[in-house]
Amino acid sequence: TVILVKKQIKRGKVKTYSQQALSHLWFACGIAFFIIAWLGLPLKVIPIESLNIIIAVIAGIGLFTTGGILEWNMLRVSGVLWWAAAMVMMVTNWHLHTLIFAIAIIPGYLIPGYSLNKKYKNIHNA
Repeated sequence: TVILVKKQIKRGKVKTYSQQALSHLWFACGIAFFIIAWLGLPLKVIPIESLNIIIAVIAGIGLFTTGGILEWNMLRVSGVLWWAAAMVMMVTNWHLHTLIFAIAIIPGYLIPGYSLNKKYKNIHNA
């Protein structure tokens, strides 16, 4: 049994509770993105003016929850930044939403991604 478990761990078949939770969380966020963008918009159930706001809110939920599961404050802050961007979009002209969304990508996705990549390289190059 121990040998079988070790083989499954090497193959990546064994997942921790955190890995399973994150997998389910981001799968759910992805389904929400799909429903909104590929069904809600074409069926005219979701107005185009709301698209970036809704996506920012869902991204904030995913990032904030991921930060909580991983106990990484930078991702929690990223989630809050996405929510703040959504609130800013709510009080600005919808023609500016794409610009606000693009600006939110830098602190909301890129900085945490580069930070995580740097940590990964430091661990594996040590």
